[in-house]
Amino acid sequence: MWIVLWPGLTGLPDSLVLLARVGGCSVLYDTGSGEPGSIVALAANLASAGVKPWSINVAIVSHAHVPSSGGARWLHDNHRVTIAARRPDSRWIEEGDPVKTAAVDYGLPTKPVPIGLELEREGRMPGECEGVEVLFTPGHTPGSVSVSLDTGDATVLAVSDALGRLKRDWGSSEREWMESLDKISSRDPDYLCTSVTCMDRRAAKAFLDEIREKGPVWDVENSSGDGPG
Repeated sequence: MWIVLWPGLTGLPDSLVLLARVGGCSVLYDTGSGEPGSIVALAANLASAGVKPWSINVAIVSHAHVPSSGGARWLHDNHRVTIAARRPDSRWIEEGDPVKTAAVDYGLPTKPVPIGLELEREGRMPGECEGVEVLFTPGHTPGSVSVSLDTGDATVLAVSDALGRLKRDWGSSEREWMESLDKISSRDPDYLCTSVTCMDRRAAKAFLDEIREKGPVWDVENSSGDGPG
């Protein structure tokens, strides 16, 4: 397991990107912003891990927002990596929706890319990637997905921004956010990774307890029937 991109590395709004070899499967979880400096760093760190980009079986995009989805176009167009995501976020990525991808929030261009694998159900992925379990964790966005990775040495639950802030423009749901928090909290991985950092079991429990105590955080002036009103 490698962290091949992380916030603060390039000065760009990149989410943490994980690379895992699970059985015979090489999988990326999230792809970074796709800005030139981000791509250079991602390519260099993949090389340091001894992984050719074109050998990656699948890149799972946690949700539509550019810090997580922007690098998918480089992986697809340059290296023919299969990009996986869940609707409706997958549609927003394909269309390059500037609002739903939060491109307008980050001041970045959209980077539309074809989604080769629609994640239609939870559970283990087929074939060589059966050590990758997909979990639906909506709330932050309606199509947010997390993954549980079993490397043989450890289990890692990667949730990206599933417990991040909510915004009406993104289709956020407070009810779904709470349900996703319950789902994530019910797991007992060796490590929990967010869009910012990874932590061990003890730190993860403290983190989740703190998140639960604070509750969902809405952007100012963003409310709906499912929000704070």
